[in-house]
Amino acid sequence: MMSKEVFISWLNNHESLTADLEFDIHDCFEAALDAATQGLAHMPDIGFMSHSKRLESFYSVCRFFDGLIARGTLEITEALVALNILRAMDRNFRKAADEFTHQAMSAPLGQSEALPVTAREYLNASVDSFTPLVAG
Repeated sequence: MMSKEVFISWLNNHESLTADLEFDIHDCFEAALDAATQGLAHMPDIGFMSHSKRLESFYSVCRFFDGLIARGTLEITEALVALNILRAMDRNFRKAADEFTHQAMSAPLGQSEALPVTAREYLNASVDSFTPLVAG
């Protein structure tokens, strides 16, 4: 299990920590960590060098978070912090998220409307600063 301090240190070491993100982490870390743990349990295998499986793994976790949001048990900010927690705690998820970011940055404009809400918000935050952040 990852502590808030270890997570913040990981983000800082990867030059992904911003004041807004740190504020959100302090505000919702426990809920985000719980969601990240659940999301990891619902993540399919990324395969071996499979771009499509990596994308599907990322989308699967995002759809899981979208379901929690729809049921009112998770907020979008918590979901985005959870995606960052997953990046820090699981190498396979980090590969899946990196694949998503790489492919989404080169996708035609307007294609993001078909993405799960959580993936779209993650992308919007990533585009805003070229690092995965939370919506704010």
